[in-house]
Amino acid sequence: MENTNEQLSKLKASIFHENEIRTNRLIGYVMFFLTFLYSISGILNYIGLFEKTMPRNYIIYFSLCGILATGLLVAKLVSKKLLKPIKVILLLFIIIANTVTGCFFYIYSHVIFTIPIFLSAGYYSRGFTVQTSIVVWIGFMISMFYSLGGALPDEGFLILVQESIIPQTWVVMLFTTIGIFMAESGKRQINRQAEKTIQLASMESEISLTAKIQGSVLPAPRYTSPDNAFQIEASLFPAKEVAGDFYDYYPLDNDNMAIVIADVSDKGLPAAMFMMQAREAIRNLVHHNKSILGAVNKANHYLTKNNKGGMFITAWIGIFNTKTGVGKYINAGHLPPIVKHANGTVELLENDPDIFMGAFRDAGYRSHIFNIQKGDTLVLYTDGVTDALNSNGEAFGIDNLKKAVEKIEHGKSVFTNISDTVLNYSQKNLFDDITILSLACNIDFEPLTLEIQTNTQEKDTAEIIDKANALLEKVNCPEDSRKSVDIILDEICENIADYAYDGGNGEMSIRFQAGQNFVKIIFEDCGKEFNPLNASAPKEGDILDIGGFGIHFVRNLSDDVAYSRTDGKNILTVKLLWNV
Repeated sequence: MENTNEQLSKLKASIFHENEIRTNRLIGYVMFFLTFLYSISGILNYIGLFEKTMPRNYIIYFSLCGILATGLLVAKLVSKKLLKPIKVILLLFIIIANTVTGCFFYIYSHVIFTIPIFLSAGYYSRGFTVQTSIVVWIGFMISMFYSLGGALPDEGFLILVQESIIPQTWVVMLFTTIGIFMAESGKRQINRQAEKTIQLASMESEISLTAKIQGSVLPAPRYTSPDNAFQIEASLFPAKEVAGDFYDYYPLDNDNMAIVIADVSDKGLPAAMFMMQAREAIRNLVHHNKSILGAVNKANHYLTKNNKGGMFITAWIGIFNTKTGVGKYINAGHLPPIVKHANGTVELLENDPDIFMGAFRDAGYRSHIFNIQKGDTLVLYTDGVTDALNSNGEAFGIDNLKKAVEKIEHGKSVFTNISDTVLNYSQKNLFDDITILSLACNIDFEPLTLEIQTNTQEKDTAEIIDKANALLEKVNCPEDSRKSVDIILDEICENIADYAYDGGNGEMSIRFQAGQNFVKIIFEDCGKEFNPLNASAPKEGDILDIGGFGIHFVRNLSDDVAYSRTDGKNILTVKLLWNV
């Protein structure tokens, strides 16, 4: 594999060759243009309009131009091995033609040859350029003395020097200096051009590689759960070759799916590299932490510690329970998602966002709960959507986005509809990436269930409470409601043991049904008939005894309590609601 120096050397050679072709073409154009002018002048001389003594000079000049044109054609056709000596011969021949032209015509129109001569000379070594310049200068002097040889003024040689040689020598020196400067400047320019081209090619290669890596690490743009319960659509439309946005989704276990959308503050290659670093940090830490708060805090610590470029990330990170439709999320300075409900209404999932990630080690993030039901669609997006500008400089904005979401039918491509709307609005003139992730729910979620069989002698209330809390955590039951469930379980289990079985041993069943915003607990026992709801409410001033008045705690903590005696069993049903 070629190293950078080899690439640079080959590139310089290629640029030299291309420029030399252009220079030789320029020389040819100049020669043929002057030949055309001199031909007309020669014809006019021949028919007697000008001096008749001059045609032989034109014949000589025509011959020189013909030889030069033939040489240029041969140089183009011959093999590469003969190309360099032919170019040297042609260069010397141009100098001779320039000198002879000056001698024959007594004019300095041939000075125009100087520029292409020195440009062509510039492709060779500095020594060759200087030597060529000296020869050209000598040629000018020869043509000048030849022209003045038959017309020396009577006033003497000093007058000749003062009026002719000195002024014309300055002209020769000026053009010589210009030629040398142009040759050397051309070389330096070509060197710089080659080096910048190599750097640009290297940068483009890095950008292309980064874009490929970016595309390979992002998950598929569409995903449907095996039971068709929900669908995820996510896609990214970069404003440049590489993006600073990213999206991600991945299963954490059989019940939970992580969804992430984020936007890096900077643009270009540095933002893309930081984006991939952030994606891996968030993905790994969410995978290995039970708590979304713990995962996001650790990810923020990592990004803050390793953020040498001073960038930051706004992110929306959520964990969605695929069995209940309930999720938890953290909004780290990101825009609020939009929820489109089954009835067609839309709402913002608004809260006060926390600080962005990667800037402050102790950010103090907070988690929030979201619920989706059958027909609902959760839409996440980056600010490239809302900040897109039209021809009048007006931003697309959140209101236009809500209207666009309203028009999307359930099951249709959210990304395609929104991105097309934004592109039409901005006339495809984007200055920021467009990234959208949508989560659509297709089914009604069944409540989670749990059944515990025990007896009043061996019952372990702490173990029952732990199992109940594990179930309630899956539906994101708030902490105060879980504490109420703990008290209810403890009270009812004690009541069954004390009153249904008179403190003796007996079978007991506890069934749980937990949904997005409720839990229903059904207690069954085969003891004597006992309706705890018949207990009278305590009066003011009574000393409350947990064993005697515990049912009143249950009533106060519950939203609904019911008792029935069926098939010789006591059945007590308790229901709690939250987020209503």
